[in-house]
Amino acid sequence: MNSLARLFQRTEIVRYILAGSLAFGADFATLAACTELLGLHYLWSNAIGFSVGLCVSYVLNTQWVFSYRRIETVKIEFPIFLTIVVLGLALSELLMFTLVTTFGEEYLYWSKIASSVIVLVYNFLAKKIVLFHPLTSGEET
Repeated sequence: MNSLARLFQRTEIVRYILAGSLAFGADFATLAACTELLGLHYLWSNAIGFSVGLCVSYVLNTQWVFSYRRIETVKIEFPIFLTIVVLGLALSELLMFTLVTTFGEEYLYWSKIASSVIVLVYNFLAKKIVLFHPLTSGEET
């Protein structure tokens, strides 16, 4: 196996970006479908798309991306994961509103891309620190 293939298998951030890309694809496709095909307001479409992306993200994060799970009980882990993602949704909505208001609706999709990059960084750091990082000595679950 070449070194690039090993990097993809071993590096959480690379796996996170790949999983995030899949989640973003589901999110973006849902945003476009809800806005263009169903005629929903872009902020409603963004929230629906974000929810679809959440489901894809949770499955990939817990099953493939992170090698360590601090909490293995889904009933406890998922609400924490959801809280992190809802804060990311609020950040996404704020960024989308600000960017579209500033630059106009013709930049809707560029605004989505820009806000998604920022939210991706926030989500990775928050999930890694809160859910997928081993406890330091002296801490309890």
